[in-house]
Amino acid sequence: MRKQLCYARIAWCAGMLFALPTFAQNVTFDGLPVGETFGPPEFEAGDVIFTEEGISVSIEEFLNGAGVPVFFGPAQVFAAGDPMPGFPPGLPSGFGDGNVMFTPNVSLEFDFADIGPIDQVTFEWANGGGNENISVNGEEIWFQSIVTAPTEIAPGVTLTASFDKLTLVGTANLVGPIESLRVGGQEFAIDSIVAVPEPATLVCLTLGLVAAFSRRRSR
Repeated sequence: MRKQLCYARIAWCAGMLFALPTFAQNVTFDGLPVGETFGPPEFEAGDVIFTEEGISVSIEEFLNGAGVPVFFGPAQVFAAGDPMPGFPPGLPSGFGDGNVMFTPNVSLEFDFADIGPIDQVTFEWANGGGNENISVNGEEIWFQSIVTAPTEIAPGVTLTASFDKLTLVGTANLVGPIESLRVGGQEFAIDSIVAVPEPATLVCLTLGLVAAFSRRRSR
């Protein structure tokens, strides 16, 4: 009878788990002051510039259209809707919420090691011109446009991306075992990086709680 009650609790808890929204960690840049900059000479390529919700963000070199690494910048925090260099007046349209990060000829790398395992990442970007960079899990950097990047951007990781030429805003969705993401552009901004933990991680946590509860009840 006790085993049956335990199995029933596990089944109920697992059902509740999948009925609840998945916990996600976000990089929004909203905790940074508008106007703050990150680039040389204060920062070198590879330096961590801030951490948000357990996700470390570093500033990195950018591959230009010829595949040559450059490190110009600086990356700069803008309020969503404010004019950014390289964009036509009034554009990008409908991009960002709160603050956004402008990354001219530098890239940002988002390290999910401290919150993983992660199996989905989404982000929004705006591009006023020039090429873009994207790399997942330290794989070779794709240095053309994000929407033309290979669907399998890294082993076991698929990329789906779209870009609206009228608003100059794009969205990307990565699915698979994701440890890190590097992204940047020439006249480029990024916002709303959302990292979703693997369901298996949440299941293990839930079942661990159920097991602990059952042990206490059996004493």
